[in-house]
Amino acid sequence: MVGAQAGGYNFESFGVVLLGDFAATLPTAGALQSLERLIAWKLALHGVPATGRVTVEVDPSDAYYTRFRPRQLVSLPRVAAHRDGCTTDCPGNDMYVNGMPVVRRSVARLVAGRLHVLTLAVGAGKGSARATSPYPIAPGAKVKQARYLKLATVTMTAGLQLPLQGALRSFAQVPVRSAAILLQDLTDSRERETEAELARAITGHDGEWALALAPQSNVLLRALHADAPAATSALIVVGVEPNLTLGLGPSDGGPIRVLGTVVPFKRHVMLEVTAAARRQHVVLRKMITPDDDGGFDVLLRLPGGRYWVTARTVADAKNIAGASTPVALHI
Repeated sequence: MVGAQAGGYNFESFGVVLLGDFAATLPTAGALQSLERLIAWKLALHGVPATGRVTVEVDPSDAYYTRFRPRQLVSLPRVAAHRDGCTTDCPGNDMYVNGMPVVRRSVARLVAGRLHVLTLAVGAGKGSARATSPYPIAPGAKVKQARYLKLATVTMTAGLQLPLQGALRSFAQVPVRSAAILLQDLTDSRERETEAELARAITGHDGEWALALAPQSNVLLRALHADAPAATSALIVVGVEPNLTLGLGPSDGGPIRVLGTVVPFKRHVMLEVTAAARRQHVVLRKMITPDDDGGFDVLLRLPGGRYWVTARTVADAKNIAGASTPVALHI
């Protein structure tokens, strides 16, 4: 879920609102204190310093809320007021001129010494991830970095090992040893009271941790160190394609027998036959229903020639689209 607190920067910011007109007066001391504590908690959770500036890119779809061009790189204070980035008088002149400097200094004091930085990355690390995952991701799988929130996107095949690793360190790069790291799935977090816990790890003497997963369906991952000062990693989206196998059985000169499996189970699998001479030319498509164990056994009638046979599945709520390795067929 993405908020709408700052048009042009919603994907790369979080927002807090104080109700009132602060053009000629400041919020109450209690309101300011609550604001400062909330901002300090959020920045510390993500390992972000409270001082200095940060460069953000203006989202083209919301650029009309700002005075900047779409995709323009804009330097903003890390603790910014609404008017710093958008065309508005918010939060009012008194709050902007007299209140914001005080808020920034107070947040910096609250955050000082409490910053932990927690990382999460894909790749064979040490320990179990290296030992159990020599070939963790399917051939042709991709890991790419998204523009906003340092969101990484991974595609892989169901049943294969996905090695994950990271480190927990202070903002001064001092390792945090023997710390508990929770790996969570946020995919359906809006439908649950808490995030689903997938695995746990303990940091070593160097603050590093590693583990491996074998997801059967798409997951939205984050690592969390829950003890104070809490820290959370950036998110990783893992798109999992079904594991499709395909082979040819004995045909005795009659129809061609095609055998295969799909894991996890899917109600429908499409068999696609293309001419070998023209790989993109589809000569036959046949929708089949696997048995309860995901297996299928189909007879195909084709004229003489050379073909490629591929099994495919479409994307659904659990998995991205999948495809088997093409099987050569000569009739």
